[in-house]
Parts: sequence; structure tokens; C-alpha cells
Amino acid sequence: MRVIGKFPVISSEPRHTNFGSLLFAWVYTEWNYNIWAPVFLHMLMNFAWELFSAGDNALGGIYSNVFRVITIALIIFLTIIFKRKQSSKLAVNKPTIWMKKDDDID
Repeated sequence: MRVIGKFPVISSEPRHTNFGSLLFAWVYTEWNYNIWAPVFLHMLMNFAWELFSAGDNALGGIYSNVFRVITIALIIFLTIIFKRKQSSKLAVNKPTIWMKKDDDID
């Protein structure tokens, strides 16, 4: 935590890390609990991190963040296409966001 003037400023790094964990969990769930989908997604993001010499923390520079946003948009797009080709709805939706009920089990 940094201090600017008299006020402590909480870094946005934990927010990035939390968002990443939610994204990886969502990808894992939507791809029928296939662990390889989030693993390869993480490898792709790590490749961009190394390619653009992003830095020492989770925030990174402009190029790494552009690639990060493109990767996130790509995996969301591919997940929606994957679900449509299977003719199934998303596993995580408004009724199942907190808890999946017994009648929602496939």
C-alpha cells in the first residue's frame, strides 16, 4: 500500500489477480471442467508477459495490457462459440451465479 499525501492508496494489483482467478474459474466451468482450457489461457497470457517484458508486478505496461484485453475478449468469444456449437447454454448465468440448484444439473 502506498501513501499519497495523508491517504493510503491500495494497489490495483489484487484486483487484477482476483479478476484473473474469476476468469480462469469461469473458463474451467464453461469448457466442461476441462483443466486444459484455463492452463493454455494462462500460458498464452504468460507468453505475452515475456514477449513484452511486462514488468515485475501484475499491472504491466501498455503493450502487455492490450494483449491481455485481446486475450480475454478472445476467450470469451471462443467460449460463446463453443457453447453454441454444442447447442447448450452457459453453465454460469444469472440463476446459477451463486449456486447451482439440483434441477440445473446437466
